[in-house]
Amino acid sequence: MYPISEGQIKKIHVIKAEIRMSEEDYRAMLKGMFNVGSSKELSFQQAKKMIETLIKLYKKETGLTPAQLSRINHLADEIYKTNAYQRLKDCIERNIGYSVPPSALSKREATKIINVLEGIKKWLQKKQK
Repeated sequence: MYPISEGQIKKIHVIKAEIRMSEEDYRAMLKGMFNVGSSKELSFQQAKKMIETLIKLYKKETGLTPAQLSRINHLADEIYKTNAYQRLKDCIERNIGYSVPPSALSKREATKIINVLEGIKKWLQKKQK
């Protein structure tokens, strides 16, 4: 059995920090999954499993919600009468800085896009008056 690598230790702690996992929850996870008190006690394979579990938690914490995706699609359909999906992708690229489908946005990015689309909608409503 190979010991955990330095890179794995760093990755575990970076992901733990990203999802803002409390030290108590982290220790409970280590104890519950592997019966250890520290990541340094994990084997290489155990660390790999721990990283995979933390990544799943990270995606759950940072991925956009179904409500956000629904709101984005609804606003895009209201604003862009033709070619809505492509125009939405262009809007995302302009405001996020890279091209990504709406379903791949993070919560933070989705919030930003919703705010932008709501601003466009308000502007269009004022323009029509």
